[in-house]
Amino acid sequence: MPLTPIVIEHTTTVTIIAVADMQDPVEGFVRNKRLPGARLSLAGQHTEHQYSNDQETHRFTLTADLAKGEHTLLFEFTSRDEGQGALLIKALYVQGAPIGLPIYRGTYHSWITGDTLSGHLYMGWPGEWKYNLHAPVEHHSGDIGFE
Repeated sequence: MPLTPIVIEHTTTVTIIAVADMQDPVEGFVRNKRLPGARLSLAGQHTEHQYSNDQETHRFTLTADLAKGEHTLLFEFTSRDEGQGALLIKALYVQGAPIGLPIYRGTYHSWITGDTLSGHLYMGWPGEWKYNLHAPVEHHSGDIGFE
């Protein structure tokens, strides 16, 4: 009888802190723009938030069990409508620790313009931001206080 390989999963918690930016306020209101909604996804898990104020900060947190290897963290707008405000990624935490400068390894892709920009944290158009994580993070992310 063949042996079934044991898959070890690594419980990983990630947090993105992001701010809604309505970009062009005119005398206390924003012309023709809606507040954005955003979604954070990792390994089949996701969490969403609809912003309700300009400059509102929200903390998106997910915990997922990851098999050893590379996984893609995805932060995206919940709507493709270009008539909405922007999102600014302020920080990324892995296992509760800020990752610091490696955040700039992420890539932003605008669904409107088709541009893909590395190291870009300001999402001025609806689109998605991707960041690759390697599980177990304790062995691959020296900048977060492990190895």
